[in-house]
Amino acid sequence: MRKSFLFIGLAALLFAVSLPEAYAQRGVRNNRTPTLRDDSRQALRRTNRAIRHAQLAVKSGKNYTGHLGRAVRHQRYARALHVQGRYRAAIHHARYARRLARIAIVNNKQSVPADLDSLNKEDADYASDSPSDTALDADLPAGEVTDQEAADSELPDDAE
Repeated sequence: MRKSFLFIGLAALLFAVSLPEAYAQRGVRNNRTPTLRDDSRQALRRTNRAIRHAQLAVKSGKNYTGHLGRAVRHQRYARALHVQGRYRAAIHHARYARRLARIAIVNNKQSVPADLDSLNKEDADYASDSPSDTALDADLPAGEVTDQEAADSELPDDAE
């Protein structure tokens, strides 16, 4: 009887010790604090919403300033960076794309939705180490997207 209790106790202890390691191997964390990857995914999703609003504003206002095309290019590049695992760079490009989309909305005399106009925790956390706008523009691969093309382009819904 005593041996069976000892065996059960040892098995339970071994199970309890190995359980967190099994979760860690699958990428599941017990406390679910946001990671850089989660922040990157959220930045991409929030920027997609901003670009969709900008697309509608440019289609209705027909004021082609180039900001929407640049926003789409930065968002596409941010998504590519996210897929490569360069999450911090992806966040910076997504944030810049969101700012460009906001400018496109304002230039087309549309109101900026409240959720896109406010500074959130993500913006505050990553604003301090963000490269300059010129550096982000220089980081983009070669290519051009006009506002007309950007207004009709489709963006993927999520980062993966």
